Amino acid sequence: MAQEFVIQILEKEHYFTQHHIPLVVTQPSVTLDASCIRIQSKVLSLTANNISYAKLGFLFNWWDVYPLPPSTPSPFNDASRYGRICAWGFAEVVASTHDTVAVGSYIWGYLPTGTLPETLEVEKASGGHVAAINQHRRGLSAGYNRYKVYPASLKTAIEAREDSIAYDSLVRAMFSTGYLLNRFVFSQDQISPHMESSTSRTWSSEAADLSNALIFCLAPGSKTAMCFAHELRVTRAESTRLAHVVAVSSDLSIQFVKDSGEYSTVVSTSSDPMEVLKCIGGGHSTQSKVVLFDFGGRPGLAEKWASAISNIYEKFVLVKVGSGISETPSSDILAILARGERPSYETIQVNASVVRERVIAKIGSNIYFEGFEKDWATFKDSGCIKGLELTWGNGMKDLEKGWTALCSGKVEPSKGLVYSL
Repeated sequence: MAQEFVIQILEKEHYFTQHHIPLVVTQPSVTLDASCIRIQSKVLSLTANNISYAKLGFLFNWWDVYPLPPSTPSPFNDASRYGRICAWGFAEVVASTHDTVAVGSYIWGYLPTGTLPETLEVEKASGGHVAAINQHRRGLSAGYNRYKVYPASLKTAIEAREDSIAYDSLVRAMFSTGYLLNRFVFSQDQISPHMESSTSRTWSSEAADLSNALIFCLAPGSKTAMCFAHELRVTRAESTRLAHVVAVSSDLSIQFVKDSGEYSTVVSTSSDPMEVLKCIGGGHSTQSKVVLFDFGGRPGLAEKWASAISNIYEKFVLVKVGSGISETPSSDILAILARGERPSYETIQVNASVVRERVIAKIGSNIYFEGFEKDWATFKDSGCIKGLELTWGNGMKDLEKGWTALCSGKVEPSKGLVYSL
């Protein structure tokens, strides 16, 4: 029996431009190769991260996760120009030959944006997960191949659009980055993973120590920043408490950031860094540590604040975590990388998936996921991000509108876009 599905296809060099392509296909046979599952996306979320996956997909193989289907019509079947980017959420298992994943169960993870069923070859992994091992996905970081398995009973919560489902779809992956930054990159327990610094110094326990440090966050209204600030505020031992956690916010999100209660101080991006330093840094020696986290501030903002702070404080580091919403050609990104310019101050670039695998190699997956699930459950039970307004859409037409709004900067940081498919 033929059935119509819809997939989102983006133009790789102009990824703000989307095409929602209907595909009429014969229902696939339930017969699968051994150790395979066939999944169909049921709940997806959209955040600025989705745009980053398109922007940097050519570097990290994100365009290759779910290839263009063979039935894709011309010209959209040209993989050099068009591709598919994923979203975090839940998919239903509609067929399975894997003995630990039952038909009717659900998986959470990095999913195809569309309603077309996809087949994954999987193997059992720790922590209630399975890992995709399809040949074309082997260039991906492990985090994008790991899927958490849920029982069929989750269907009730999905159909009821419970907040917990929305939070998992929308925030869980971002919370993971905040958790990694707080618990391991800037560890209280001397188990920090190796990090590549622009100064080539060893990432030691001293480098990871935030005791009495001044923290500045750009794009503090982003979900990753909010999760990180929450982790800093509630999980740090008194001996490793921070002097200040300062949000440097755009006017669009400043009230949302203030109302969240996650930051000790909130200032505008239009503020003079020197004036802010006088107010915030008063009483702190120029030998104090200052760390600037860029979660996706507008272009040039991180450099402006980093230059001002590093001119006063000797122990300064810029931590690059996210990127802002922009449509940047791959040639421009490659040109920046080729120049290899290094500022006078220390910088580190965080790739959460790489950091996670280093941590797992160091402490074991069971210990890692046990700690993560505990913190995530506590965060969800507390109401997740204070002031976050969940906005549910229905179907691919609503998702199409959401992508357009996201790319045009019309989605306020306080809005969370979630879709039932």
